[in-house]
Amino acid sequence: MTHDGGGGLGLGCSAANYQHTAATRNYSRLSTTLYLLRLDIINISYDFAVIQTFKMSFKDRRRRRNRRPATRVDSLAPSRLATQIVILQTLYYVTATVFILFTCLVAGTPFSLDLIFSWKTLRIDTTIGWTICLVWFLNSIFNVLFLTLFVGRSKLVFDFVLTIHGINLLITTLYAGHFPTSLLWWLLQIASISTMLTLGTWASRWRELNVIYFPPVAASTASVTAETQSAGGPVNDVEEYEMAERQTDLELGTQNNGGAPLDTGSKSINNPSQ
Repeated sequence: MTHDGGGGLGLGCSAANYQHTAATRNYSRLSTTLYLLRLDIINISYDFAVIQTFKMSFKDRRRRRNRRPATRVDSLAPSRLATQIVILQTLYYVTATVFILFTCLVAGTPFSLDLIFSWKTLRIDTTIGWTICLVWFLNSIFNVLFLTLFVGRSKLVFDFVLTIHGINLLITTLYAGHFPTSLLWWLLQIASISTMLTLGTWASRWRELNVIYFPPVAASTASVTAETQSAGGPVNDVEEYEMAERQTDLELGTQNNGGAPLDTGSKSINNPSQ
């Protein structure tokens, strides 16, 4: 009878141990499932944020693309081009007049329209000729600002620069009565065209690139990635699940009464009677 009582007690302990082990395993699997569900929610939120960012970027690109044809038509309209040429040519002579007048006042030289519209004043053998040549060159550099403000397109800079100097050649020829033959005048025109073309193209490209909007796709992606990493999300869900299963088996094995750790998926329990 004592032997039968001991056997019944052993079977009862074995059944209780089995129920505790099954409950612990079910709780561990439920925790792992909830953790993976949380990771899925984070991944869905990440995908949704990326989709919204690219959608906004696509809308901005489509809006800018729809506005480009109208901008091209307006910038190439004959009336607009004529207005820009008149404004730039007027400012070209106004600034030159101011610079030359200031130079004459400082140098004590009498001012005349020949210093502005005649090519005969630009002579190599006189000091006033070299001074006026330098003033005209500074005037060309200063007019790059007007070229950038009133034109602002790098593809049109070459046309406007040639137009300004072509009109200047025509006015100078009509004022002097014959075609320019001064070597210094022609060297000044070549230097002025080169300077205005180089600086005007660079300034116009800088202005064109300055108004382009770049959507913060990289910033949004980096913020979502940082949020996911701060939440402790794994890179591979399958590997994380396997690691959780192994850790659970090790914990269950150490809780047994002197039994070896249980293998993954094993349902066998050590019999205390054996």
